[in-house]
Amino acid sequence: MNEVLRARYADRAEHPAVRDVRRSMTYRELSDRVTRLANGLRAAGIGSGDRIMLIGANSCEWVEVDHACYLGGFVRVPALGRLHTRELAQIAEDAEPAVVIADGTWLAGAGTDWIPRSVKLRVSIGDVFDEMAAFEAVVDAGDDSQLPDVDP
Repeated sequence: MNEVLRARYADRAEHPAVRDVRRSMTYRELSDRVTRLANGLRAAGIGSGDRIMLIGANSCEWVEVDHACYLGGFVRVPALGRLHTRELAQIAEDAEPAVVIADGTWLAGAGTDWIPRSVKLRVSIGDVFDEMAAFEAVVDAGDDSQLPDVDP
């Protein structure tokens, strides 16, 4: 999958890759942000095979996390924001994610009590909620160095 993504980024660099109601990105921009996100997660101590739980609406950030998981060797655990926090807590307990990335607006209504204490990194997309790291800060913490190939 990594080879497919990297080839698509290169072949379609200036073409639209993804858009949501707030913005759009070319494949070059997506590649840059995905690489920096994956490296930012690694800089925060997240390693290959670690699980990343993602709660949020369809968005550019969702695609970025998805691609960063492939390229960084992380395991994506998607969850619906429509679930009750008790259900999310059970999913999180079973999945044992190292990272929870959630939409800040959604978090304002759901809170963070359901997130297990074992989670190493809590990230908020958009509105920064509570003591969670801002999604953009994690992207900014990463550099643009080539990610190592990881085994699927």
